[in-house]
Amino acid sequence: MKELADLRDEVGRMDGVEHALSDCRELLGLFPGDPSVDVEVDANLERAAAAIEELEMAANFDGEYD
Repeated sequence: MKELADLRDEVGRMDGVEHALSDCRELLGLFPGDPSVDVEVDANLERAAAAIEELEMAANFDGEYD
């Protein structure tokens, strides 16, 4: 059951990254060149990049003895 819970957590984090990137795309499309939107998008991209790094690290160390 722990493995299933771990997988659900990973999928949830992936969905969060996908949602954040989609929001960035939408904001940039709606408000091109708006400095306040650029700041918000940059912050969202940094959070998404950090989440992706965490997911990559977890994928590299998902074995029984890692």
